[in-house]
Amino acid sequence: MSDQKNLIELMKIEWADIHHTRNQEWKILLIVFGVFYAIANITYEEQQTLYIMLLGLGILVCAIGAYINIVHAHLFYNKIEVIKKCEECLGYAVKYYSPRFSVQSTILLMYLLLITFLLGYLLWIVTNNYIIIIIVDGLIIMFSVFFCHMIRTHIKKKIKNINIPDFCKKKGMQRLNLKSPLYAEEKDIHECLSYLNSHPLKLIAKEHKPALNESKWELPKWTFGIKEGKIVGKNIIELEDDNFNFSVANEKSRQESHCHSYTTEIYISEFPMKIKYNDPDSGDSGEIKVEKGFIIVPPKIEHKVELNGLTYVFQASDSLQKVSEDKDKKEDLSNA
Repeated sequence: MSDQKNLIELMKIEWADIHHTRNQEWKILLIVFGVFYAIANITYEEQQTLYIMLLGLGILVCAIGAYINIVHAHLFYNKIEVIKKCEECLGYAVKYYSPRFSVQSTILLMYLLLITFLLGYLLWIVTNNYIIIIIVDGLIIMFSVFFCHMIRTHIKKKIKNINIPDFCKKKGMQRLNLKSPLYAEEKDIHECLSYLNSHPLKLIAKEHKPALNESKWELPKWTFGIKEGKIVGKNIIELEDDNFNFSVANEKSRQESHCHSYTTEIYISEFPMKIKYNDPDSGDSGEIKVEKGFIIVPPKIEHKVELNGLTYVFQASDSLQKVSEDKDKKEDLSNA
């Protein structure tokens, strides 16, 4: 399974856990509602002992609900942080508005206010002293607001150091197990391209393909062989992460109109280049000609590049998406 699929599966599991905790909290609220319903259907004068027991039960259930909410708040923020990191790795780094008082804090405050109400009512029945009730309830309300803020701040500090699986971590270019620099002569590149017809020459890619007469590039100098008029054993560097590709092309190399979701392309040449492009989001389109220099094509831009000589092409993905899998063919821009 690819890293991208692993990330999506992990996000599904995290969201499922969050929904499971929400269901538990709804069940606790139903129990609280049941206690209030029982209190509302009897009077203190009729059954004093049962009435006081129900008030005590209500306070106990709300306290349990508050504790469960605190535990779930830790779990919720941790899992949301993992989901955010997964989204960043997938290239969806979206910043959402975060209110000062979150849903978790609101639910916790609700439990604490219910405890305040029940405790105040119980004190009124027992003491019939309004001053004591106002003082106690006032202190509890102030404590509740401070406590909710303290809990949220504590959790926010903790989740900064959250650990996520290795496959979630953004990977850099893998190390090459080579003992010296690599190089290639331009004349060899030109000769090899003359045998490839309309195909570019890949020098760094995900893997070498024997079916395409490719072999691992192990010696410092780039080489290729010719047998019966066909190329055999052209060298290529393997990068299994496939987040960076390097190719060489020329005027014979043909390119279809296409678009990348995560991959940036760079074309460098001492010969004229022409790019036709279209931005589906803004609707901008046009044509750019470069006599000698480079062209940088960002992700999500439909384009087609025409070459007139030796050109070096670099492709780099800004997420876990593999370069070889990040290509969407489009309608030919030549007709646009």
